[in-house]
Amino acid sequence: MMSVSELSARPPNSTPSPYKVEQPSFRSKDTKKRTETSDAPFWRYDVSKKRQRGGTEDGERLCFQFLSSGSCSRGESCKFRHDTDNKNPFSKGTCFDFISKGKCERGAECKFRHSSDDGGSSDLLPPGICFDFVKNGRCDKGDECRFSHDPDAGKKRRNTVSNTHQPCWFCLSSPNLDTHLVVSVGDNFYCALAKGPLVEEHVLIVPIEHLPSTLSLPSDADSELQRLKHALKRYFRKHGNAMIVFERYLNLRTANHAHLQVVPIPLSKASAVRSEFVKAGKKLGFDFDVIRPGENDIDVRMSLKKILHGGMGYFFVELPEGTTLAHSLEPEEKMPIQFGREVLASLLGKTGQSDWRDCKYSKEDETSMAEDFKKRFEPFDPVQST
Repeated sequence: MMSVSELSARPPNSTPSPYKVEQPSFRSKDTKKRTETSDAPFWRYDVSKKRQRGGTEDGERLCFQFLSSGSCSRGESCKFRHDTDNKNPFSKGTCFDFISKGKCERGAECKFRHSSDDGGSSDLLPPGICFDFVKNGRCDKGDECRFSHDPDAGKKRRNTVSNTHQPCWFCLSSPNLDTHLVVSVGDNFYCALAKGPLVEEHVLIVPIEHLPSTLSLPSDADSELQRLKHALKRYFRKHGNAMIVFERYLNLRTANHAHLQVVPIPLSKASAVRSEFVKAGKKLGFDFDVIRPGENDIDVRMSLKKILHGGMGYFFVELPEGTTLAHSLEPEEKMPIQFGREVLASLLGKTGQSDWRDCKYSKEDETSMAEDFKKRFEPFDPVQST
């Protein structure tokens, strides 16, 4: 028979009783607290002093989606700050410290780009240089801008970019340009018949400088653009047509060359253009911003820049009565590259011609069409009257 002491002894392989409540243990008051000067490892990170990635000087964090695309799907509910002063979107692979603070502590050793261009490298845009000034030749902030307005840096970047982009279909100096389609050349723009036109007098207005969109043109070029559009409008009106102007811009890695599509349509179809574009937009899930006619076309262009500048891409169309419909694309939003042409092809009953590649002519026919148009347009051509 076992004794009382043997019965009360805990076996060596026993487990704690689940019914026994353990009392919490406290550190002795005599235990010395760890001091900041101690060399012994205690915790890898000091959370209270950890630098927030992308934070501003006042500790407020910036929204990377807004910085990289110009918009944020979370809108006002986003817990990060939307830097509305930043007018240029920054693509993937750009240094976040550089775009949010204007500098990068890693300097030349940084593996990310210190540039606002998709295909650029760190030497295209030196650190601390104002993006707006380099890209547009001006900055709305003027002397209050915290970045440098160094004109030499801008020239360096423009020269570098012009030497690195692939041969372009629209540059006048490019061997790929179909020069037989060119009908007028001005100081900042040239006019050419479209290749694979939707209608016989389908025209393109193309900036001579290789720029990605017409909204990135310098302000002194706007007046020439308006003169050319007014001349085409008078010409088409004389021949019983209304004029539709549209641009589809997509922020691509390749250096695309801006151009405006100018399509004449019968006056009898003019009143239906707006409803066709509105209906096509709704099918894609968006509503157009509507810009009413201003006192002059330059006012409309300024309104367009406010609505569309900084997005991933855009589409706008100028209607015969002077109203402009505009839409700025959100990140990941899809829009057919031939959207404007598809809408007009449907309106004109030419659905089989919505793709320019299905409407090609021989070079001889294109040359004849261009020469005929040049002769008819000459009395209206502002280049000929200067």
